[in-house]
Amino acid sequence: MALLKFSSVESQLEDQVLETNCPIFKLLNSEILEETKYHILDIGIPNGANIQFFSRYYCRLTIEGGQEKLAAMRKEPDLEKDEIHQRIVTLFPYSKESHGHFDLILCWDVLNYLKPAVFNAFMQHISQFARCGTYLHAFISPKQTMSATPRDYQILDDGRMRYTPSGQTIPSPSYHQTDLRELMPQFTIKRSVLLKNGMQEYLFRR
Repeated sequence: MALLKFSSVESQLEDQVLETNCPIFKLLNSEILEETKYHILDIGIPNGANIQFFSRYYCRLTIEGGQEKLAAMRKEPDLEKDEIHQRIVTLFPYSKESHGHFDLILCWDVLNYLKPAVFNAFMQHISQFARCGTYLHAFISPKQTMSATPRDYQILDDGRMRYTPSGQTIPSPSYHQTDLRELMPQFTIKRSVLLKNGMQEYLFRR
């Protein structure tokens, strides 16, 4: 599988970098066709910058703001499979009749905060609303530590984003490509780039 490879040349701490280039996001946006209608799922919190960015496209934007509740499940004792499923369905109450399918799913960095069982259950649920060709974009931390909470990413332009600085840090699960393939078998890794802030930018495809 061909992957884009970029090396990081800066040793600057992640919480000191408030802006980052996102070459995969830029590439993804360059392929959006003006005459095609897209349905985009943003699981992060609503913010004006992102709404304004996507307003220039012919698209339907669904913003659930469920990332913090989804991430908070990592603080709880291990849950039964049925309870995990019900929690996720409650957070993302979609139906094929009302939502159809999504063409692009923006996960930001929330996947880092999911225990494997929750990660896998979330992907099983969300993949029901993804068709062949649906893209999923995410930032994965390969480092040993990460921000204590998911960050609020704001799109500045096609290839740049600003994000909130981290205060406290917690251990990172450091999901690697082998882990991701196991946790989200419904999706295939199409691109992977190591950013200067230490995060790995990923593009997956259904």
